[in-house]
Amino acid sequence: MREILVDKTTFRDGFQHMLDTWNMPFSRVLQILSENISLDPHFKDFMTWARENDVPVIVLSSGMAPVLKMLLKQLVGEDLITDIEIIANDTRTIPPKNSLDEANGWTIKFHDDSGFGHDKSLTIRLYSEAIAKLPENEKPTLLYAGDG
Repeated sequence: MREILVDKTTFRDGFQHMLDTWNMPFSRVLQILSENISLDPHFKDFMTWARENDVPVIVLSSGMAPVLKMLLKQLVGEDLITDIEIIANDTRTIPPKNSLDEANGWTIKFHDDSGFGHDKSLTIRLYSEAIAKLPENEKPTLLYAGDG
């Protein structure tokens, strides 16, 4: 949405507005996204390498965890998806239908109260603080690779 790019609304409010226009069950949303989004095919090779080298992979996203999990599982498979920690927004049911299986029965559950819905810097800060407490010889390298 242009309003987000020109700072007339927050990502959070723009995302909420977009979702409010989706008058369909969540399973239909997953189906549409599954049919129309492709991820980098080399990511599966990366995940295999990460597993072989004991490198944890954490996905931080302003998207919704169930969508990310579905797309990643489609790409890397049932086995490798278990190696990926996803930290993102979630879904929640809303009245009166209170069901992911009903149009207008669900919406997004934002990860935090920021204008982004998920301020990834706060999550990274938690990891950085935990790493800082480790003995020097046990500190892993923290790498954040953004998509923008």
